[in-house]
Amino acid sequence: MPSGMDVRAIITRLNQSADDSVGGAQLTGTTVFQCVASSFQEKAPSMLLVQQGIETQKIAVALVRPATMDVKERDQFKITAPLNHPYVNDDWLIIKVTHPQIPVSRSISQIQLTMRRIQENRRQQI
Repeated sequence: MPSGMDVRAIITRLNQSADDSVGGAQLTGTTVFQCVASSFQEKAPSMLLVQQGIETQKIAVALVRPATMDVKERDQFKITAPLNHPYVNDDWLIIKVTHPQIPVSRSISQIQLTMRRIQENRRQQI
């Protein structure tokens, strides 16, 4: 793993399949990138919101490489390693993609992903 890249992740793109026999479409996901080297940092919520007792969303920032990846908003980010990471196998929705200012052909260029945690009460069983 490159220096500073402390987690491995997969990036999944969601899309809708064709309607089924009863007219409903199921969301399906396609893994577009595997074993993505990245650094992950959770952002603290605003203290004003915490003091007021308002429920806040978990926001995180990840730096991923290589910068030539085609990552889009609404893709999902899931940490797969290390196994002792607090957010391993949690889904994060990418809400902003920031491309580097330097040429993507340089090995030090990285993409910054701003994400929010997806929390589900229960998963659909297929």
